[in-house]
Amino acid sequence: MDEVVGTAILVKGNSGHAQLLYLLAKPEGKEPRITAIEVHEEGTQKVANVSWAYRVDGDKLHMTPSLHIRFKWPEEPFDWRTEFHNGFNWTVGFKVAGPGSGFRQLREANGMPNVDSD
Repeated sequence: MDEVVGTAILVKGNSGHAQLLYLLAKPEGKEPRITAIEVHEEGTQKVANVSWAYRVDGDKLHMTPSLHIRFKWPEEPFDWRTEFHNGFNWTVGFKVAGPGSGFRQLREANGMPNVDSD
């Protein structure tokens, strides 16, 4: 089953700006992939056209709807392939981002090596 694993990093934006959630999406049988999605808190207006709603519960975020990552297959321009799809509602541990790179903070929070490119 595809799942979001580890600790996500929530980057809160200024009022009227989208928030970002950096997370590790782990397709079944594969290595986790770093992903960033636009999110908004339940009960607040979506800022982006595509946005996931979250509810804070201690150190967990309860998210809706499912996370569905797809890509176009190069040889078939109308063929979309699903890389990850985790089901309707999902929960992930999280930390609010401090100053600096959300990607770097995600790697640090999950014990992953950092790279100098960000």
